[in-house]
Amino acid sequence: MYKMFIIFIFFTSMSFGQTVPPITNQASPEEKQEELQQNRVNTFDSQALSVRQIEFQENVNAFYSGINAINYSSTRKTPTSQQKQQLNKQLKTIEKIDSESFEYHLFKYKLGNYDFSKINHLKKAAELKPHHQEVLKEFSAFSYINGNERQLRKYLKLYSQFNYKQDEFYVMARNVLLSMPKNTYLITHGENDTYPILIEQKIKNIRPDVEIISLDHLQSEDFREKLKKQGFKMPKKLIIDTAFFDVFMHLNKTKNIVVAPSVPRSYIEKGEEITSMGLGFALFSNPQKDYNRMLYEQTMRKQITEHINNSRENAPIMSNYLPFLLKVRNEYNERNDIESLQEIEHLILEIARLSNKQNQVNRLLNK
Repeated sequence: MYKMFIIFIFFTSMSFGQTVPPITNQASPEEKQEELQQNRVNTFDSQALSVRQIEFQENVNAFYSGINAINYSSTRKTPTSQQKQQLNKQLKTIEKIDSESFEYHLFKYKLGNYDFSKINHLKKAAELKPHHQEVLKEFSAFSYINGNERQLRKYLKLYSQFNYKQDEFYVMARNVLLSMPKNTYLITHGENDTYPILIEQKIKNIRPDVEIISLDHLQSEDFREKLKKQGFKMPKKLIIDTAFFDVFMHLNKTKNIVVAPSVPRSYIEKGEEITSMGLGFALFSNPQKDYNRMLYEQTMRKQITEHINNSRENAPIMSNYLPFLLKVRNEYNERNDIESLQEIEHLILEIARLSNKQNQVNRLLNK
């Protein structure tokens, strides 16, 4: 809204024998008409600006909503043609209203699905909001894919400082890492597992031998090329979805790959032999004999118990422990180790309560 400051300065000339007119602040009829007209213009401009701001924000919200729908899809990481068309439409509207905005530059980069030729848009967004969660996350991914460890640690540290994440995400991430066999390739699904795991590994130096393969990052041609150099075989299909994952796993079944517990069931259900491997799942290889039981007794019993003791009520993330614990429980049952069986069942039932899985767990335990 334009602001106008009108200063009326009245000069009176004094001459011998002339009456001096009184000083007054009242505007003339012509000035009143001009001021009224200007007020109408200002009101119109204000209304037009408000409408544009509303349209801008509506498209920003719609873009975020569309991106979230893609990110949290249980079957696909790459946007469909329809989704991409809708996102492009929203981006064009945002560009038309304000092509220098933070949102335009961030969305222009994100719509590329890790197309690093658009990195200047991310850099421009970072100039406007250097500590925004999406900026830090995208630069973390860029640094990880390009193998820049120094930059990766910088952005991950900022990401953990300036963005709220529940402590339980980090506890779970740490325990997932600790439960992995040596030199594992760990497949993750999205933001809530990939970045806490990377933070625990790169910032806190937990299990540096484990390498993270994010389904999100597999959209990047650079990341796929990086994996090829490490001996991985890539499907010809470039759409990252459950079909891509199935082919990828079959092509690389001799690799030491474990799927994180947060990866949706739709990705792993085609595995030839889905086996609990620590807190994750192996789809084609069997763990060494007694691996889970020994892991539980040596490390995970203490870690899980501490997590339970520090957990809040209604913690769905705790259910990620259940497949592992049920596997160990079955081993105790086969060994007829009654004392250990009772102990671990107590742990299982407490986790079921915290994660609202009592009915399912009671059926499995025949309670």
